[in-house]
Amino acid sequence: MIALLFIKLIGRVLSWMPESLVACFAQVIGRAIYRLPIARMRAMRSNLHHAFPDKAPEWRDRAGKLTSVCLVEMATFALASPFLSRRWFEQHIAMTDEVRELIRTSSTEGGIILMPHVTYFEMTGAVSGLIPEAAGQPVIFRPLKQRVLSEWVKKTRERWGATLLSRKDGMRPILKNVRDGKCLTILFDQNAGASGTLIFFMNRVASATHLPGLLAKKFDVTVCLLIPRRVGFWRVELDFQELPKAKSQNDIMFASHARLESYLDASPEQAADWLWFHNRWSTHGKPRQRFQLRETDRCLDESMAFQGRSEWPKRNRLWFRLPNWLGDVVMALPLIRAVKEARPDAEITLIASSAMRPLLERIGVADRVIDLPDKKLSSWRYFREVARWRNEYPDCYLCFTNSTRGDIEAFLTRAPIRLGMLRPGKRRALLTKPWPLPSNLDEAQCHQLDVWEQMFRSYGLLGDLDRKPIPRDAGGEGIGLICGTENNSEKRWSVEQWRSLVERLLEETDEIVYLYGTPLDRKITDQVAAGFDPDRVMNQAGETNLSEFLDQLTYRRGIFCNDTGGMHLANMLGVPVFVIFGPTNPIRTGPVFEGTARVLQPEGCPPSGGVEITKVSLDKVWDAWCQAQL
Repeated sequence: MIALLFIKLIGRVLSWMPESLVACFAQVIGRAIYRLPIARMRAMRSNLHHAFPDKAPEWRDRAGKLTSVCLVEMATFALASPFLSRRWFEQHIAMTDEVRELIRTSSTEGGIILMPHVTYFEMTGAVSGLIPEAAGQPVIFRPLKQRVLSEWVKKTRERWGATLLSRKDGMRPILKNVRDGKCLTILFDQNAGASGTLIFFMNRVASATHLPGLLAKKFDVTVCLLIPRRVGFWRVELDFQELPKAKSQNDIMFASHARLESYLDASPEQAADWLWFHNRWSTHGKPRQRFQLRETDRCLDESMAFQGRSEWPKRNRLWFRLPNWLGDVVMALPLIRAVKEARPDAEITLIASSAMRPLLERIGVADRVIDLPDKKLSSWRYFREVARWRNEYPDCYLCFTNSTRGDIEAFLTRAPIRLGMLRPGKRRALLTKPWPLPSNLDEAQCHQLDVWEQMFRSYGLLGDLDRKPIPRDAGGEGIGLICGTENNSEKRWSVEQWRSLVERLLEETDEIVYLYGTPLDRKITDQVAAGFDPDRVMNQAGETNLSEFLDQLTYRRGIFCNDTGGMHLANMLGVPVFVIFGPTNPIRTGPVFEGTARVLQPEGCPPSGGVEITKVSLDKVWDAWCQAQL
């Protein structure tokens, strides 16, 4: 009660004050709010960036400043409006004779008026007092949570003759009023939740109500769009237009949103008339809904067809910080591919070291690739470079890494949803919704991809993963050997064993043998190749970059290798791989793509590894190759 008295006092004071003084107050406060580093301002800038990516930054900046001022103007008007006279409204609401006649006709003949949530939407309540025929017309409203305040707001809005219908009272009063020939006003927005229909609005998936279309088809009534266009401080001009006759109930929904889009796109001033502080595209906004587009109650293709377009826009921005190791990056690709399939409305951005770019661009699983800054930079300069990504306004950021550095990177992007895996005993305070690793999950008995898959399922991903290899244009000549492993010498088969395999291949096949590896592996491959005919044993270690290595792999009939990143690349391309494991765990890091993939471990070795790799015999490796040729 005290709060209501305080609100009335402020409203009375504002109504007495000179408008120029209140307008100055709105300008000062609005521009100050625009500079505040708070979530609402960040949301507003993000919404403008998503809605108008092709506009100049100056255009969006002007729209942002103006919408901040409009927010204050709307608040001051809401407080002062109960104390303003009819004569005041006559002087501040402008309408042409044509618009006045359209409103009069709609009020007498019945129908539906749709109105967007613009700055001075509340000012239209006075139209019932300015046009006698509009008195008594129903308006749907959402009651406030505080009962006393809600009742007062309802009373003040009805003082000019409008009848407010609460959403909480259900559909019966709404249907009765339309059936009785009343002209129903609906404030339409793009946040209808799970009960709404998915459409494209400003090229992003939004949840819109199909109620106007249902009512129009059921009662065969006219639907009009009313926009109280802001033309100055506390001043509007009514834009009132009849929508085309609907062929289906969804046409009303599409047409009203298309008209609103055109209105907002016209100028920064008109864009600012719509309040951008709310997340009007919050469908699939919860972390558990991020990676799957809702299948039910969606009209996205129909929405595109209404606009004369066939290709879906990609304005939802999903960013993935990939692992640091090549093999882990390859293992993560089926998940990225699944999200791309499940969210065709999303722009997929992958963040990885620059060395990974040739691979990521070649496979085409993402729309964008961002290189991590050079790790040789100082920490301050490194994170300063990362912080610049915040100006691209990602919607969701998932970390495959489990490092503090990766979490800081995620935080600096300012993505509103930051996801990742939370292992026991570790804190990830910079993520907004980490996925706790189940306590009963034994990672030694579960592939890394399967663990990640459980995390992605918790964020909404449905359906099976596509583990088909990426098609390669050629194949069937030469055999590759990857003899080294740059990060762990215990994962390497011995030089003598590799030489024995080369001898067997040269004796029993006509194939050329190619040795691959990094520059650091060259010492090993030189020893393996020593003494063999260089025309049949070609040492390529350190002589190919990642792109050239991929090109070469596509031609090979098979690859013999240790547990290394090159194995995962070959497996991804559908090249038969014969992987020699010892101390490492193939259950956790073995090949993930379909096709020929033989895991070779020492006799008596547990499936999870742990035995010296040199105990894998040449005969076992050769038998695996021979069996694969059958």
